Amino acid sequence: MKQIVLSPEKGWLLDKLNMDVISEIYGTFTPLYEKKQVQYLNFTVANSCFEDKEGNAIWFEFHIPEEEFSEEGHLIKMEVYCKEWEESSNSGIVNNALKIKQKFGLKVESSNDD
Repeated sequence: MKQIVLSPEKGWLLDKLNMDVISEIYGTFTPLYEKKQVQYLNFTVANSCFEDKEGNAIWFEFHIPEEEFSEEGHLIKMEVYCKEWEESSNSGIVNNALKIKQKFGLKVESSNDD
């Protein structure tokens, strides 16, 4: 599996871009979850992912201020785990992650191939 770490040019900041990316992730993958095309794995309030049957996943982590016990925070990490990181992929996870990357001008910060 490949591990692709995505981030904005200036890193993840508490800004409009961050909120827009969070909205796009949930807006894109929640309908796929509702159609049972992906599953939603919620590890903690701060760590979650959407994963398909082939094991491709988009994983994200939030910074949640300790003084605010709520589910509001901002994105601090976004990773894609996939067999192939190409537009020709049959994975909805990969295709939609690539669209999010392109739409918001995210860069591949690092890429590992296990």
